[in-house]
Amino acid sequence: MTGVSLRTLQRSFAESNDSIMEFVRRSRLQRAHDDLIKLGSAARVSEIAARWHFSDASHFIRNFRSTYGVGPAAYLRAYGNPDGGAQVSMHHEGGAPVRV
Repeated sequence: MTGVSLRTLQRSFAESNDSIMEFVRRSRLQRAHDDLIKLGSAARVSEIAARWHFSDASHFIRNFRSTYGVGPAAYLRAYGNPDGGAQVSMHHEGGAPVRV
């Protein structure tokens, strides 16, 4: 988003009952999730955590578990493709992963 004043940005988030920091955290977590699925068995949790600016792997794992219901390694075992890519589309309802 460019060309938007700070006040307009703050007002938009206030109206949505969401914080800017929560939005950023969710966006980073979604991108980390996408990397995890894309990389499959080649994924390294610590590298993904660092790439998406989580303070450390433990912080990333806690955030991932709170959103997806399981840690990244368990998620990958359950939903990832062992050849390194995803074969299913995923969406999440109430924090729980659902195959579609």
